[in-house]
Amino acid sequence: MRKDLLAWALAAFALFGSIESAAAEEFGTSAQAKAMIQQAIEVLRANEGDAIKAFNDKNNNQFHVLDLYVFCINLLDGKFTAQLDQTLVGTSAEDLRFGQDRYGNRLLSALRQAPEGKIISVAYNALRPGTKSGAVPKVSFVARVGKQGCGVGYYRQKLQLSQSDELPHLKPSAFLSATGPNAGELSVPFRQVRTVDNSQH
Repeated sequence: MRKDLLAWALAAFALFGSIESAAAEEFGTSAQAKAMIQQAIEVLRANEGDAIKAFNDKNNNQFHVLDLYVFCINLLDGKFTAQLDQTLVGTSAEDLRFGQDRYGNRLLSALRQAPEGKIISVAYNALRPGTKSGAVPKVSFVARVGKQGCGVGYYRQKLQLSQSDELPHLKPSAFLSATGPNAGELSVPFRQVRTVDNSQH
């Protein structure tokens, strides 16, 4: 009897482990997102026009992996030049918001203040690609290269702030890391709100 129970437990553990592993493979990680934005910076510096075309090509496996993709904003007029959802190309990034959080404004502000080519991170809530409900926390690694501000975001499973926590809106320079593996990078906090976002970015 004990042997049967042990065998069942081991089988169940293996099954749930494989399901969790398969689910994890559907979503991009922080490391993958950071590697992709670093590649994006390199191609932008080489040829901006070709880079934007590559970012908008869904068949380009270099810049479209799992739920990761490159988006770009023209920092002169604030409009998208590259997006997973092509209907957003040419629209204003300033219109992006989650409840009361106008994170599009924060994206633009952070990018315009960032040093050329320096990777910064901006956190907000958004829908996963292909979904219409259930917004989750998202962290985008973004960088300014010339007039383009581009980024790659990954989706987090758990909130790091409780629903009642709220951080003050501070200048991005206040979050410059001076030590550690992320030295020199900016991290911009976000406000967590309870309303549902109906857009994905």
